[in-house]
Amino acid sequence: MAQTHTDNATQRELDLSAHLDELAREDRARLEDLESLYLPLKEAVEKELGKTARGRKVVEGTRALGEQLEEVASVVSSTEAGKDAQLLLQAPVMRFRERHGEQLFAAQAPHLHLRPPVEAIAQVLHPDVPADTLWVSETRPSGGVVLEPKATLTLDEVDTGGEELGTSGQGLSDPGAMCVMQPYGRREEYPLSPVLGEVVCSAELDGRMFQWGWAMSLWHVPEATFSDAWLGNDFPVPDGFTKYEVIVDYEYLQMGTAWAFLGISVINQDVAILVDNLDGTFMKSAQSVSTMIVPVAGGDKYERSGKTTVTLPFDRASGAAGTVKVMVGADAHCWSSALSGMAMFGTGVVSMKLNEICVRPIS
Repeated sequence: MAQTHTDNATQRELDLSAHLDELAREDRARLEDLESLYLPLKEAVEKELGKTARGRKVVEGTRALGEQLEEVASVVSSTEAGKDAQLLLQAPVMRFRERHGEQLFAAQAPHLHLRPPVEAIAQVLHPDVPADTLWVSETRPSGGVVLEPKATLTLDEVDTGGEELGTSGQGLSDPGAMCVMQPYGRREEYPLSPVLGEVVCSAELDGRMFQWGWAMSLWHVPEATFSDAWLGNDFPVPDGFTKYEVIVDYEYLQMGTAWAFLGISVINQDVAILVDNLDGTFMKSAQSVSTMIVPVAGGDKYERSGKTTVTLPFDRASGAAGTVKVMVGADAHCWSSALSGMAMFGTGVVSMKLNEICVRPIS
């Protein structure tokens, strides 16, 4: 697992903030809002299952699965299970789906029209993304929905039909640009895991970032896991300019798997770019966003990868010479609330590689 790539935490001098507790509360509130969007579908599926003895057996089997997973999760959380945790947790779920998957999907099929619209889901999960963002929705046969803003998709991920994506930056070698590559001068790590969950979070000064985490929900108790690994640098900015561009070149690998039985599980991964003017003002943007929602009765997985250069404008209040801090992060979190559900993100390999950061004044 990614633990093998980390240094001793006491030697890192990390700025570990308590702000993730607040983020966790906000995300759990979003999960409750998302659950309310899917409530009509969930109630319809439960009613459908209750019509037959076979359907009622599925509900009873889901409760039994929860008891089994609770035992497995306690073992995983108390040992150095590492990557084996995924296999340990998925094995009973796969057996359950082999026995009851057809009944679950059959109960859900007549009511798929009750699924909420993509725009409503995006508004709940990504309130900071502009409302006019065009979202690409990929509905999977096995029950999941993968969302991505169209502007963040790269040529490695989608056939654009010749349309410009709008995220590629201009040359990083411009004479007016101030650029840094590895080793970077700043790194921060913010891991947060629940009782039924685990997280690995590592940022290396050579540009590599590692993430892996999971959260399990049983008996409709919501659980969430967060992983934020950041790298960056301070940039001296010259006198006479208030408008700038930050240019970031990076590669990423995003992977997730989730299931939900009579509930909902969500995974979100993105590349976050933060420009702190060190005067109380800042600009933050999410790029290369991948979100998967698995509602009510299903299980799914996804994989996204790409290499891209992003250019973002930012302003400073003063034209005097000074310093700005630019941080680029691999941001991942997952949460679940179900009779039996789990969400898992990341792998034991590099999830993001930061190649270069540049800051350029605009005349």
